[in-house]
Amino acid sequence: MNTLQILLVEDNPGDIRLTKEALKQYEAKTTLQVVTDGEQALRYLNKEGEFNQATTPIYCFLI
Repeated sequence: MNTLQILLVEDNPGDIRLTKEALKQYEAKTTLQVVTDGEQALRYLNKEGEFNQATTPIYCFLI
């Protein structure tokens, strides 16, 4: 099974930590990338600036 590439858009450190803990319970291999706002998310998805080497996520969660 391939690694699931997940982009999490979340500005609350506690929610980020909870998401990471929840994913540890998931049996599939996952890679979680975190950005803290919509502007960063768009730069990430468009591979702009500091995200020019970003992987394309399979899932994107806005919390």
